[in-house]
Amino acid sequence: MLATNNISPDEGRAKGPSVATIVIQKNVMVSMRDGVQLATDVYRLDGEAPASVLLTRTPYDKEHTVSGSTTFDILRAVQAGYTVVIQDVRGRFASEGAFNPHFQESHDGADTIAWVAAQPWSCGVVGGFGGSYLGCTQKYCTICAGSCSRSFRKNCSDALPVAKRCPMPERHSS
Repeated sequence: MLATNNISPDEGRAKGPSVATIVIQKNVMVSMRDGVQLATDVYRLDGEAPASVLLTRTPYDKEHTVSGSTTFDILRAVQAGYTVVIQDVRGRFASEGAFNPHFQESHDGADTIAWVAAQPWSCGVVGGFGGSYLGCTQKYCTICAGSCSRSFRKNCSDALPVAKRCPMPERHSS
């Protein structure tokens, strides 16, 4: 168990000590539309209700996103009630396939968002975080039409205010 402070995204300050268990699922292989599987890590609170998800997809090794980030504290986000998902893009590190920079990101991003939104630990709201290539993966996935673009908030600051409310994405009639 990990002793944490109970952080409210609305207030942004500690309310007092609590105990939470963080579940870390390493190298979950997520299938893309062409059968290629991408290695994905999931960080979430154990036993919590479905939560908003903060997603990043990286060519730089997802292991370094956790330990090397100076701009986003993944464990603090999880302690605050978010689920964090980090994925190696196609052809990089633990993911299958060939890396062709930027080319595959729209479809792979859309497939990943659809997978995230369908998980039992997700309430269907997905936000992104990260700059550089990580930021590009956020932009490209919004190019694909479909329900994934309604689930995805391009910037994690768009998803943060809704984390505790956790609404389902709007349903549009066909």
